[in-house]
Amino acid sequence: MAKFAERLIILCDHAMGVQARLYSLVDYKRPALFAKDSEVERFARLFLKKFPEFNASLDGDNLVLKKYFHIGFAADTPNGLVVPVIRDADKKGIMQIAVETGELAKKARDGKLGPAEMQGGCFSISSLGGIGGTHFTPIINAPEVAILGVSKSAMKPVWDGKQFVPQLTLPLSLSYDHRVIDGASAARFNAYLGAVLADFRRVIL
Repeated sequence: MAKFAERLIILCDHAMGVQARLYSLVDYKRPALFAKDSEVERFARLFLKKFPEFNASLDGDNLVLKKYFHIGFAADTPNGLVVPVIRDADKKGIMQIAVETGELAKKARDGKLGPAEMQGGCFSISSLGGIGGTHFTPIINAPEVAILGVSKSAMKPVWDGKQFVPQLTLPLSLSYDHRVIDGASAARFNAYLGAVLADFRRVIL
């Protein structure tokens, strides 16, 4: 696999709780901040429908473009990382996703996750926000072709043209399979992702 990584730090001017919003998709212990169920559907479609090559998998030499949205999340267990899959995430409300994520995470930690619950994913999210660090290179969960890594947000000094001001920043790391996604597409994906998450109001417009 020819894997490449694209990294980005976004400035969260209008995204109070942006990291918690992302975590609400992957961590059932954090509050679900999406006000409307439709925002989950919009989140999935906003990126995966706009960039269909990211919502794909490789079957041998055949590229499969998917019309459904099964989102995997990396779960830390005593036996290492596993990736349970939330099926049809675009059709579920945030509370349903939170409950299902919690149930799958518990089964993963208890070693009771079935093979079918770790298959069929379209795109995965891996978060190290609870641990720390800045950037990392998440490993693609084959046969998927991309994965998004979310690191811990932090306040940092940012030059605004006149002075340094405190700014909430969120590091993101995108790993992608270069056989399917070229560098320009990955850069566009990251740029669009950063623009939306920097001002999360775009998601609900």
